[in-house]
Amino acid sequence: MSTTKKYSDLYSENFKDYFGNHKEVLTEIELNTDEYSINVDKIIEKLGISVEETFFDSHSGKYDADNHTMYINILESEQRQRFTKSHELGHFIFKHEGISEREQAPVANAKERAANQFAAELLMPPKLIVKAIEKMSADFSMTWEELDTLSDEIIISYLAEKLKVSRSAMKFRLMNLGVLSS
Repeated sequence: MSTTKKYSDLYSENFKDYFGNHKEVLTEIELNTDEYSINVDKIIEKLGISVEETFFDSHSGKYDADNHTMYINILESEQRQRFTKSHELGHFIFKHEGISEREQAPVANAKERAANQFAAELLMPPKLIVKAIEKMSADFSMTWEELDTLSDEIIISYLAEKLKVSRSAMKFRLMNLGVLSS
C-alpha cells in the first residue's frame, strides 16, 4: 500500500489546467498518509516565486508580477498567511500583471475574487476534505452518518485544524461545495 499520494491526484482536471505549463509541480509534490494540509510553500518554491515577509496596515499580502515576488503580512495568523500565499499564487497562475494586493476586507474586483477562489480550491480540494472526514470518523469512533449528528461548528473546527485553514475559510468552502447550507 502506498504511503503517499501526489498532489495532482487531489485536484480536478479543470483545476490542474489553471497551472498550464506548470502542472508538473503538482506531480512532483507528495502528500503523506498522515498529512492533511497542502504545503503551499513547496509549490511556491517549485514555481520560483520569492516570498518576502513584511508588515502591512490594511493588506494581507501582495504579489509583484514583474519581480515574481509575493509579500506576506507576518502579523497575521499562520492560517491567514497560508490563504494569502495561495491567493497571491492565484495571481501568478492567472498571469495578473502589475501589483495585486490582497485586502483584509471582501472585495468586488474580479481578479481578487478569482484569486480567492483559486486559494480555496488549492488549500481545500474535495478529496483532501474527504480524507480529513475519514480521519475524523476514526478519531471520534463514529460513522459518517453519526458525524452528521455533530454540530457544524465541531465539524468545521476539526476540518479547519486538519487542513490548516481558518474556520471561516473552511465554512465558506463547505458551503460552496454544497456540504453545508448557509
